[in-house]
Amino acid sequence: MEALLTTTGNTLTSLFTLVIDSGATHHMFKNRSLFTSFTERSENISTSDPSSNLICKGHGTVKIIINNKSFTLLNCLFVPKLTKNLNNQTFLSGQLINKLMVVFFNQPTANLTKSSPNPPWHLCLGHPRNQVLKSLGLQPIDDNSCNSCAKGKMTALPLKGHFVEVTKPLDCLHLDIVGPIPPPSTSGHRYFLTIVDQYTSYKIIRFLKNKSEVFDEFVSQKTLIENTQDRKVKRILTNGGGEFVNHQFRSLASQSGFIHSVSPLYTPENNGFAEHAN
Repeated sequence: MEALLTTTGNTLTSLFTLVIDSGATHHMFKNRSLFTSFTERSENISTSDPSSNLICKGHGTVKIIINNKSFTLLNCLFVPKLTKNLNNQTFLSGQLINKLMVVFFNQPTANLTKSSPNPPWHLCLGHPRNQVLKSLGLQPIDDNSCNSCAKGKMTALPLKGHFVEVTKPLDCLHLDIVGPIPPPSTSGHRYFLTIVDQYTSYKIIRFLKNKSEVFDEFVSQKTLIENTQDRKVKRILTNGGGEFVNHQFRSLASQSGFIHSVSPLYTPENNGFAEHAN
């Protein structure tokens, strides 16, 4: 085995630089930790200076990363007394430093997540209270340290509101829409509109293919029940969905003379008649 390069000095002594030596018969590395597989073997390596021959301590495989690309170098020699890592191939591209063609490869790294000194038993056991943890000989937690427990214990005050008092049919209609419902029906319907009369609890269910059909369907049903009952709709109550709160419904309310009430956000109980009917 031979190596042509015999220059000395510490300019390129980094473990993670590789000098391209066209006169070297093998890849040669000076650090044992770079080898992924290794077999001990002692051999002499001749150089251009007979008085400074080197000794190979073994051979194996080295994996390096250059510009985010992985390369596997086989049959590499471990030569502890080398001042530079040598590569006997010319397919690698590098830069010229001190008249030497040099390739810099990435230092191997490993990521380690920060480990907790104690396992999160409160989470592993399904968020038990501190009394249970103590009975198992485990360290209790701070009452405010678990966000899931804090959210689970949150409560809401009961709703004290009530619906407008009605005395006759059509005094107030409650509307709601449900969907999209998968899969669609054989006719392609994915939604249904619920209309509930507050006084009689009479319910009308109409199937829709799209939300955009809500207005036309309501107008059709409103006309039908007004003619049937010989009365006008006085009020409608809906949630704040875009299918109800829009220019069409505002114009209809203004022209027909009924009141359009909208329940507040996140309070389906304010539209309980239609919600229960669903």
